[in-house]
Amino acid sequence: MAIVSEWDLPRQDGLYGVVLYNPDYAESLEPAGEFSDEYATDEMFFNSRGRFDDPADRGPRSKALRVRVSTSMAGWRQPPSGQELHEAIHSSAPTTRQKALIRAWEAEADDFDIFGGFQEQAYSLRQLVAALHRAGVRRCRAASFLNQFARKTKE
Repeated sequence: MAIVSEWDLPRQDGLYGVVLYNPDYAESLEPAGEFSDEYATDEMFFNSRGRFDDPADRGPRSKALRVRVSTSMAGWRQPPSGQELHEAIHSSAPTTRQKALIRAWEAEADDFDIFGGFQEQAYSLRQLVAALHRAGVRRCRAASFLNQFARKTKE
């Protein structure tokens, strides 16, 4: 088990976050250019919704982002919102807090959260992978899932 440093996560009541996997054995994330920059189609979005879900819950209002952030980061001194995570993913020069938010989200998000954000048009896969790289994430749990969607360019 690897302990995350103060640089990686905001300090929470004297404790630092703990990563539940060993990053030395995690798969490397492909470069962002290997992923599609297309958003999920409206058809994919509407096919993924329950009949009582609000159709406006996409993009910055993505339910997948909002739910993961509100459950996994509720203990932060200043709890982030799904909107703040959306802004962090789309920031070309993320702040220290935005980088920490992206890294914490990646450590907590499962495949359903990651694909849910894509289905809800919160990001394209290229935007997400670029954000992870900007936040300093090179090897991570999400890499094995995300790399399935990378274009494999063989020369």
